Amino acid sequence: MTTTPATQASADSDWDQVRVRLAAKFPDFDDDDILAEVVQAHDAVRYVGTPEEERLELVEFMARYGLLVRAGRISPSDRLDPEKHASPRRS
Repeated sequence: MTTTPATQASADSDWDQVRVRLAAKFPDFDDDDILAEVVQAHDAVRYVGTPEEERLELVEFMARYGLLVRAGRISPSDRLDPEKHASPRRS
């Protein structure tokens, strides 16, 4: 996808809206904490090759999860796949 000034401005606005929505849901966190979660999630989805058109929604979901854990609303053990798996390293 070719980035033009207009598409870049729209993308920047979309990412800012993610930050604003998360700030509204998590008022106890400052902007730096929220931005850190968004950046971490964004880096993760880029790393695994998520298509650009899917990144925004996925990043918001992941950042919200991270903030829920940090706020203590859910425990870090509440994973998407909480099942214990046998590890070949454990004897």
